[in-house]
Amino acid sequence: MNPWSFFLTHHTEIFSATLDHITLVLIAMAFAIAIAVPLVYSGKKFEKATSYLSTLSGVVSTAFGLFLVYQIGFVDGLFKANVHWTPQ
Repeated sequence: MNPWSFFLTHHTEIFSATLDHITLVLIAMAFAIAIAVPLVYSGKKFEKATSYLSTLSGVVSTAFGLFLVYQIGFVDGLFKANVHWTPQ
């Protein structure tokens, strides 16, 4: 099967996955902005707190990303030889 025929056969799944991805990126950007804006405006007044909150947000973001990799990749089987993950 060539890429074009695969796309024609699975175009609804591809568009659905693309829309899910764009939605997740926009949500992640909203959270990043929600964290960054207060830190920028309070940065000079509360330098130590800003440093701790910046570090905490990085750790939480990394932990959440690793959790998603584990959940989707190993629990749901995306990294296994016999993949059983299907987009919804």
